[in-house]
Amino acid sequence: MKISFLWKIFLIVAVSYVLLFGITVFTMFYTTNMVTELIQTRNYESMLNEKKDTIKSQAEIMESMVKGFLDASSGLSAEARLTEVRKLIRDARFGDNGYFFAYRYDGLRLSYQPAPDSEMTSNLYDV
Repeated sequence: MKISFLWKIFLIVAVSYVLLFGITVFTMFYTTNMVTELIQTRNYESMLNEKKDTIKSQAEIMESMVKGFLDASSGLSAEARLTEVRKLIRDARFGDNGYFFAYRYDGLRLSYQPAPDSEMTSNLYDV
């Protein structure tokens, strides 16, 4: 069967259009997917940064409370002041289930709400 010259041209043009259409559709889906992933990443980063800022501000508030207590309680003994600061930190909360904790520079756990029995005995560096 012999195909005429016009049919050959028509087939070449038709196949070219189909390929071009396929490449266009693939590019659109790929680009849409990339944009969606970028938006999700930026939303995640935004939420993460917001959470970090919230925790940082809550920690600064706790630091201010502890400093205020220490300034106001200069008449107490060092041991009594430490006991009260540990209680203040242990009883403080932020958010729905957040809590504060404190360690000394040498790693000794001073205040830890989930396990108060481990205070003054557990060492961060021994974990």
